[in-house]
Amino acid sequence: MKYADKEVGGVQLPEDAPSWLIQLAGSVQSIPRAEFSRQIQAFTRSLEQRWRDTAVNEAKRLVAAYDLQPRDLFSRGAGTRKATASKDAKYMDPNTGKSWNGRGRRPAWLSGKDLAEFQVQV
Repeated sequence: MKYADKEVGGVQLPEDAPSWLIQLAGSVQSIPRAEFSRQIQAFTRSLEQRWRDTAVNEAKRLVAAYDLQPRDLFSRGAGTRKATASKDAKYMDPNTGKSWNGRGRRPAWLSGKDLAEFQVQV
């Protein structure tokens, strides 16, 4: 089936465009752009939700079939971060409110001073 000189929405379709494309293009051009965009987004969301539901159901099926436990699936391994030391202030200047957690280079406001005087009481 050939559609010579077929223009849809200002776009020239190829001469050998399939009939379903011509019909689709004709129906789409009658829908306002905002409505068409809303419908496409809603359809996309419904597909994503369907795919997610399918994945969750498959995961549940596999967990049941192989008697998997959370530690089997979520073990600490490569790429997981270990807990880091606290970065809370250990030293504070009561006059300025500046603080230091004891890591890295000692700040200038503490140089030459006794750390015990500035230690934060927990």
